[in-house]
Amino acid sequence: MSTRARRWLAGFAIWTMLAVLSASQTVVRLSLEDRPIYWDRLVVGNLVNWYSCAVFTPLLFWAVRRFPVDARDWLRHLPFHLALCAIASTLKFLIEWNTMVRVFGFELPPVGRLLTSGFISENIAFWCLVAAIHAIEFQRKAREREVLTARLQARLSEAHLNALAARLHPHFLFNTLQAISTLVHRDPRAADTMIGHLSTLLRKTLHGRPGHEVTLEEEMALLDDYLAIAQARFGDRVAVVRDLAPETLPALVPGLSLQPLLENAFEHGIARRADAGLVRIQARRVGDRLELSVRDDGYGPAADAVREGVGLGTTRGRLTELYGPSAGLTLTAHPDGGSLATMTLPFHLTPVAPAVEVAA
Repeated sequence: MSTRARRWLAGFAIWTMLAVLSASQTVVRLSLEDRPIYWDRLVVGNLVNWYSCAVFTPLLFWAVRRFPVDARDWLRHLPFHLALCAIASTLKFLIEWNTMVRVFGFELPPVGRLLTSGFISENIAFWCLVAAIHAIEFQRKAREREVLTARLQARLSEAHLNALAARLHPHFLFNTLQAISTLVHRDPRAADTMIGHLSTLLRKTLHGRPGHEVTLEEEMALLDDYLAIAQARFGDRVAVVRDLAPETLPALVPGLSLQPLLENAFEHGIARRADAGLVRIQARRVGDRLELSVRDDGYGPAADAVREGVGLGTTRGRLTELYGPSAGLTLTAHPDGGSLATMTLPFHLTPVAPAVEVAA
């Protein structure tokens, strides 16, 4: 059933319920007064009375939407609604009298007498109906504003995510090309290997699936080429250990979110060692949280070990945009030397929308 049909059905049900309640009240009153009850006249009279009001509902909805009595235009629009209610009241009596007398054959006083005796009360009824329609329309507009605000904020958050990703990729590319330039004369074969892996990595990135999230398994497959670049650069000076709990592999993470953590470990940890170093990638599930960490065993001043650059700052921004306060990124000096970068986010298997707050 369409939305329009449901609204018409709801309106019919409301007016019918009012007719039934009015008839029930009349039955109670007549019973208490010990007066006879003429059911045909009672039922038909109440239905005609309320349905003759109901026929004006679409007109009043149109009037409220076209000429709302709000803070800006109430002085201009209020007289229009008062006049419309007066006209509707008059027409209502004409419809009711003709239906009862000419269609059902009941005897009623002249229509002028009915109009004189009930004009004010019918106007009050129509005023209440107009007020109720205003309340419905104000609530509808408020919901529409909330939906529009949510959509605009979602688009803004999406644009911010794209801007962060666009900022991250050139930063990573610049650092990789700089590393290649240092090897191109000293070790052309290693430089050529790095260029090949960089080309593969960029192709995978550009042709990856849409969206800002990938499974952890896909993330690690994407990082294979980046780790190969690091291996070609450092050779035997670095060993990479993966410690990934099997249940974490289907979990969704921001694409290329581990790359800045690894880059930090290589640039500020392994590159400063004269001997071989170790980088450990760990993933584990802690309740409803996914915890990813990258640790290196580099050494140097603690201030250098915890320095945060563009890559980590951008990753922190992406986590905030996607998950809000439920995600975070920390970079600390490890007690045994080197640095430890830890990223936590909600453990989830279905994509999430950017974390936005709907303005009140």
